[in-house]
Amino acid sequence: MKLIITEKPSVAKIIASVLGKSTLKDGYIDSEKFIITWCVGHLLTPYEPEEYTIDFKKWNIDTLPIIPSEFKYKSIENTKNQLSLVISLIKNKSIKEIINATDAGREGELIFRLVYNYSKSKKPVKRLWISSLEKESILDGFSKMKKGEEYDNLYKAALARQQADWIVGINATRLFSVLYGSVLNIGRVQTPTLAMVVERDFSIKNFVKEAFYNIVIKCEHEEKNFNATSKRFEKLSEAQKIFDIISKEKKVTVKSVENKNKVSKPPELYDLTTLQRESNRIFSFTAKQTLDYAQSLYEKKLITYPRTDSKYISGDMKTSISNLSQKILDFLPFIKDKNVDISHIQNIVNDKKVTDHYAILPTNKVLNQNINTLKNDEIKLLYLICTRLILSISPINKYIETNVTLLSENNEFYAKGKIITDKGYTIISEYYAESLGKKRENEPKENIIPNIKKGEILNFEPSIHQGVTTPPKHYTEDTLLLSMEKAKVNIEKDEQSIITQTSLGTPATRAGIIEKLIKTGFLERNKKQITATNNGINLVKVVPDNIKSPELTSSWESSLEDIEKAKKDFNIFLEEIKEMTKKLILNNKSPIDDYKNIFPKKFENSNIIYKKIKAKCPRCNSNILESKIVFSCENKCGFVIFKNNKFFLDKKIKLGKQLVEELINNKKVFIKNIYSKTKNKTYDANVILKDTGVYVNFELDFEN
Repeated sequence: MKLIITEKPSVAKIIASVLGKSTLKDGYIDSEKFIITWCVGHLLTPYEPEEYTIDFKKWNIDTLPIIPSEFKYKSIENTKNQLSLVISLIKNKSIKEIINATDAGREGELIFRLVYNYSKSKKPVKRLWISSLEKESILDGFSKMKKGEEYDNLYKAALARQQADWIVGINATRLFSVLYGSVLNIGRVQTPTLAMVVERDFSIKNFVKEAFYNIVIKCEHEEKNFNATSKRFEKLSEAQKIFDIISKEKKVTVKSVENKNKVSKPPELYDLTTLQRESNRIFSFTAKQTLDYAQSLYEKKLITYPRTDSKYISGDMKTSISNLSQKILDFLPFIKDKNVDISHIQNIVNDKKVTDHYAILPTNKVLNQNINTLKNDEIKLLYLICTRLILSISPINKYIETNVTLLSENNEFYAKGKIITDKGYTIISEYYAESLGKKRENEPKENIIPNIKKGEILNFEPSIHQGVTTPPKHYTEDTLLLSMEKAKVNIEKDEQSIITQTSLGTPATRAGIIEKLIKTGFLERNKKQITATNNGINLVKVVPDNIKSPELTSSWESSLEDIEKAKKDFNIFLEEIKEMTKKLILNNKSPIDDYKNIFPKKFENSNIIYKKIKAKCPRCNSNILESKIVFSCENKCGFVIFKNNKFFLDKKIKLGKQLVEELINNKKVFIKNIYSKTKNKTYDANVILKDTGVYVNFELDFEN
């Protein structure tokens, strides 16, 4: 008998359906040759500091650094029964081999290994590595399983990441919380991300608008009039001087005409980050929502594994994806011309850029899916992924670019034109845009310059146009994800400063990092904009550069990749982290004088006190705990209600324990004298709690 361990029960059920007849039991699935069980995400979590020794219960600089000689792990309260079941199945004498079928990546490997090691089992392990939950992919994965030890380095990299994050996070959070009298959550990815937003907000706040001037000449031609523009002038007097000179004759000579054949390539397939960015831009989905919808589509076998950082497929997939693409073309209802050219499969083939997983793709099951059974937002995302496949294997867009230089009284003016000769992939973009009821951005647009020749003399009418420099834009989730993916790092090498690129987080973790910064009150979301709060700005002021710079993450990721490739030792990396943490504490023994009292919420110099309230978490049925600033799930499943919730603050409602208990238990509370900011009066209404599983929202109900 073999035991298969998946990461989620939904995946276990899909695998069971592929392997043949089976029976669903409490916490596992039984069949003739296999038992399949699941982990429900992480079943084990590292000890809290005070669980190593009571001396660490009090938050005190004198007890830092906290560095366990050996990391210990404990069960998570809400899933401890499932952990016991999985351990008992691993130890069951009838089980001769264990198959690790958790998600194929660094974190999935860690989830399985922690449980396997916790069981102290020595039974042989095989690794199932798949990128799709379709039957063919699963069966192919079972036929190509490798020994579990071949993934030892992947596990070591995952464990190194987890333990290093714990060491730096625990020590840095306690250190700066005590120094500045406020709970300051610090992390090696979230703090540099916060710093980027603070820097952008600062640039916008301190931006000074400056006027500039151009001279525009409207040129007359028998075919078509067109405009040409001068260089930019910083002063009106400079522009006026040239304007006066050229206005005397109002004639311009064609100095040069240059025509170039150019192309724009179709976009690559989606990796997770690009999908999240595009979904935010088009649908205003948050990164977390996109990941949740993609995960749901994956578990419904409609798309391939979403947590990928690849935008390509491997060469051996060419035929199958080419066949699928033609069927997807027929499946998409908004593509009017089903005979468009989608033969350019080579566009998306790159074996060197496919590592653990290939790009996000639709699967064959899409073709038989009753689309009306999906949620509306899932349909949007599925169509987006399908359209991207068709776009990526469409022809290039071809156009002729015309650059014209005109001369009047020794002053140059410039005009640029574009004639599209072959729309290529943009035909698909136009169909998709029509289905959304909007125009696609960033698509090549025609601007035809008439047929003029060098030496030709034209009449014109001049005018002076004033422009104003514009500040940078606030981050949206789209642009923040891009900045996290392509963070800039300044590295000193051979007495030279070199700007290079790194990534903050991974495609699978970036959404969670943004959400955590919002939940902990350092960032806030205003429609699509993401900006820093006062606490976020202040945190960036007090933490040292090496904690808020992407350089730390850059060096970590490089080391973790080296551990994964057996180029660096796990223990050497952790020793480096420990030394860095010790230096951090040594160099920050006292607060910066100018920032001693900048955090409004005071923090007692002891461990945060949580008290149980009379309510259970709507998501996982764990206890709800109250602290000075928040009501949150004891199991840390993500259910959180902050006491300074803007919905209640704006309406002058005190969010106390009794109100929260009623909201959670009854989902609705009748409240009198609710204040209206816009009308400056009060009213009575029901307040309704709506938990999406991602966000805790509140609504007003006047009907009842």
